[in-house]
Amino acid sequence: MSKFMFTGKGVEIYTWEHCPYCQRAKHILEGDPGEASLEDGEYIEYTEHKIDGLAEERADMAAHCEGHVTVPQVLIDGKRVGGCFDLVSLVQTKTFRQVFANYIKKK
Repeated sequence: MSKFMFTGKGVEIYTWEHCPYCQRAKHILEGDPGEASLEDGEYIEYTEHKIDGLAEERADMAAHCEGHVTVPQVLIDGKRVGGCFDLVSLVQTKTFRQVFANYIKKK
């Protein structure tokens, strides 16, 4: 049985603790100034599912992420947005705010 519950609500991210791409994806969601994803003081609240070396959890992730088994994987309301490079692409094409508009919060 999985150790976490996929909610299908809000923003969720599947990660490994020591994964640099996972760290960068979380920095993007957290509005780190170096990532230029959000305005100063803004962030995206998310639920993190750490699946470090857990085969069953990785299988659960794949089931919810269109078969993808690499981390990170980001979902909005149960729909896969993508991984770290997909988030970077959204930032670079100035569409990040549009995709996450309903989830941007102020500190």
